[in-house]
Amino acid sequence: MEAPRVEIKVRDNGPYKVTGPVRLVDAEGGVFEIPEGRAIALCRCGHSQRKPFCDAAHRAAGFEDCARAERSPAGRGSAAGVGPEGESRARASG
Repeated sequence: MEAPRVEIKVRDNGPYKVTGPVRLVDAEGGVFEIPEGRAIALCRCGHSQRKPFCDAAHRAAGFEDCARAERSPAGRGSAAGVGPEGESRARASG
């Protein structure tokens, strides 16, 4: 039996939606309580008052970003353009 997969979806002009079994840990090792089987939305605009979780503040802030993965010939997303620590090379160089 295959283990459940974690999926992180970049939502247009919004948060990262995380589904699957995930453990979210802060910088000091504290674990955020996440009910089993529940998807979470993580802020990527920086305006949430509930960081690291999204509170929809991106709407009022006018946050806009519709990131798309580079596509391989097989039609699947690739890791191309991803730098150290998962940082986008395009953004890391800017």
